[in-house]
Amino acid sequence: VFLDSDQLQNLDLLFDIIRTSTKNVVVVLTGELLSRSWCAGEIVTAWKNDIHTVPLLCEGFERLSDEAQKQIPSLWTPHQVAQLASYGIQLDDVNLAYSWLQHELTPLQMARFGPVCGREKVVVELMNVCGLSSRRTTSKTAGHVSRPRILVLSSYMEAEYLSTCEVFQILLQAHLHVECEVVHDFQQIATCKPFAYYLIALLFRGILRDEDFIKLLLYATQTCTSSKRALELVPVVADSNFEVPNVDARWHAGSPLGLQVFQVFRNLCTVLALPFTPLASEGLQERQVAEIASRIHRYQDAWLCPGFLQ
Repeated sequence: VFLDSDQLQNLDLLFDIIRTSTKNVVVVLTGELLSRSWCAGEIVTAWKNDIHTVPLLCEGFERLSDEAQKQIPSLWTPHQVAQLASYGIQLDDVNLAYSWLQHELTPLQMARFGPVCGREKVVVELMNVCGLSSRRTTSKTAGHVSRPRILVLSSYMEAEYLSTCEVFQILLQAHLHVECEVVHDFQQIATCKPFAYYLIALLFRGILRDEDFIKLLLYATQTCTSSKRALELVPVVADSNFEVPNVDARWHAGSPLGLQVFQVFRNLCTVLALPFTPLASEGLQERQVAEIASRIHRYQDAWLCPGFLQ
């Protein structure tokens, strides 16, 4: 699998890989994709070279009208237009390729939000469409009952936040050999909390103004009625622009959730949060996860005892 964003500094190589080394191109259609010049170049290259292409429709994408489609190049700088032309990509090519992409190809639909199992089903369908095979159909085997020991929670205002949580969950689970789960709603938290011991909160800029996150955080940190324990809160900063607020007793003033907000935020912000960098290399992410995992004291040696889950 080749991800185009790995080669944005060398468009010649990017277009050449599509032209000479690619059997399938998946165009992930989000709101801004068709306005990006390098994406236009890739789509034109696939169209010109008859590369099998699959549009993947995501929330936020709207099909362009004929007029809007013709106006796309006006969003690019003269340098970007000239750069595409230097690779043999003309503006008329862009218009024709976009019409081909939007009206002639059969798209798949993928919801970027919600549990990962829904996206995995789309990926399996995508692999079938591309003539590939996969033995794996879902993240959990049939009949599996989820009993995660570590819950991961964040704001899901942006799809990138959710993706970060899922990448983090995969890396942490692989490191500790303990089941972890990204939780999205009250029902999922209620189902998982009796088995869990830790709640990891991934912090992004503006997250403390997200009322949905605050309500989920408050609910998740309440003592579980069946297990008679509260989850240990582990904050992780996943955004370099996140700023730790000066939390004092005035924080709860005017909040319908009152003193609970102040108490949870105080707990969240008085623990030194370790970093996790979403756009870092896999090696750096693994090192960051290893450092974060050192705070999960209960499962430090879980990998030595595969049957240990208590």
